[in-house]
Amino acid sequence: STLFPYTTLFRSLGDIGDQRAIAPLLAAFVKQPDVFPSLLTLQSRGVLAPAVFPVGSNYYKAETLEVALAALTESSAVEELCSILSWQIALKSDVVAHVLRCLGAIADQSCVPAVIDALQHHRAGREVLDAAAAVLAQFRDPRSIVPVVTAKCSPSDWAWDVLREERKIDVLYEILINGFTSIHLKQRVIYTLGGLTEDPHAVQSLFRALTYRCKDHFDTAELYKETRKALKKCHSLSSTDVALGCLSQPDAVVRECAAEVLGQIGDARAGGALMEALADSNDAVRVAACHAIVELRIPEAITALLKCYDGDLRIARSTDDGYCDAFRVPPDGRLAAGLAVNELAGHSLSGAPEAILLKMVGLEDVKFRNHDQSGGWTGGMSFERAREAARRELKARQ
Repeated sequence: STLFPYTTLFRSLGDIGDQRAIAPLLAAFVKQPDVFPSLLTLQSRGVLAPAVFPVGSNYYKAETLEVALAALTESSAVEELCSILSWQIALKSDVVAHVLRCLGAIADQSCVPAVIDALQHHRAGREVLDAAAAVLAQFRDPRSIVPVVTAKCSPSDWAWDVLREERKIDVLYEILINGFTSIHLKQRVIYTLGGLTEDPHAVQSLFRALTYRCKDHFDTAELYKETRKALKKCHSLSSTDVALGCLSQPDAVVRECAAEVLGQIGDARAGGALMEALADSNDAVRVAACHAIVELRIPEAITALLKCYDGDLRIARSTDDGYCDAFRVPPDGRLAAGLAVNELAGHSLSGAPEAILLKMVGLEDVKFRNHDQSGGWTGGMSFERAREAARRELKARQ
């Protein structure tokens, strides 16, 4: 047999009993099971741990390799074991998984690059993925975070914990915009960023995510919903400057969300920018600015709100009878400024100019007609609260 010289060599190495022979013998075992008797000899000489090979073991099975590798406790074997991983394309997945588990038992961090390569190998099956992730979980090495997360391994929670605890926001954003990551992975990134909204950098990344487009329109919509939900968790004053900067972005969705976030934060410094946003060309941005102004309770904003209300009402008002078409102008849409006027009038009008107070006294109630022009009314908005508050203020000034 052509294998005879090698078998003799293997047995000789086992008879010598030198521990330096362990790694080469194990490496050879992967390709040639005849090494098994030599490993038994090493065990009998006390070089390998006792009871490494159970009686009756079938050394042609991969389980034997696992048991043999489990006996290694010296870091000197790591290099040889990592070289075995380089043969991954020619090995069965269970053998690779056993080698990985042995590296985990040795716990030498120098194996991390080889384990990452095994994790990212195009032929890596579920058993290999989970075994590699379990090894990398011991070290929590920064190099392994992205490979573990993107490979969707079972023991990957530790990687997300590292990303969150160490605020790896740039890494999270890279995972998000990676074209090969699934929508579920992207949603988890957004969810993780939502838990870091006390960090302005995370809030900035969420605003950037609003403009990200997936290949699938449905995925884009799902990611957009998840991002807006995450932004609703933002209440930190430290993020005011980020939101103010986004209020001037070219994308209307970003401007709308920025106005909403400013309302949530409640920082009075945003008052001037929100009043300017009432003149935004996009209706949704104006509505969000109205709601934010109400949240901040900015009485001096009533002048800007009335201007916004008048402008939108002229756009929406029908030319024949002066009523608003509910199909084109829903009550909670363009007339949000009017609702904001009503709300703010109940707080304080002491600083409002007399001309504004007179204008409020003259505000007319609005009705909304069905879009099919059937003549029925879908609802309306009364300014009685604002008129009464303005009258009281004018009377108090006399």
